[in-house]
Amino acid sequence: MVDSAGGRLAETDDLVVPALGDSVLAVRAVVAMCSLSARGHDGVADLSGAPVVVDAEPSDAGPPRLRVRLGIVAAYGADLHTLADDVRRGITTTLTGMTGLEVVGVDVAVTDVALPD
Repeated sequence: MVDSAGGRLAETDDLVVPALGDSVLAVRAVVAMCSLSARGHDGVADLSGAPVVVDAEPSDAGPPRLRVRLGIVAAYGADLHTLADDVRRGITTTLTGMTGLEVVGVDVAVTDVALPD
């Protein structure tokens, strides 16, 4: 696909699929930033699949407004509410700081808890 400014992201099941005209590389970079940000928290043992990034409110004016959905596996003993809040803040800060895009929401689901070895 060819890079173009102002493209849209579309969601299909657990995949991030670029809409016509979007850069696959840009979409993958956003997903990678979300993954790295989430995995950087001490209480996150793993992710449950790849984060899903969608264009929250399509608009012809300005860059996309993104919503991120991801599942995490929490480390045993982590405060789940605090962990989810920290992951939300971290992803929002990372995406906004590195891309300049507006993040309108980060939905975090704790899908499992990893027991200690």
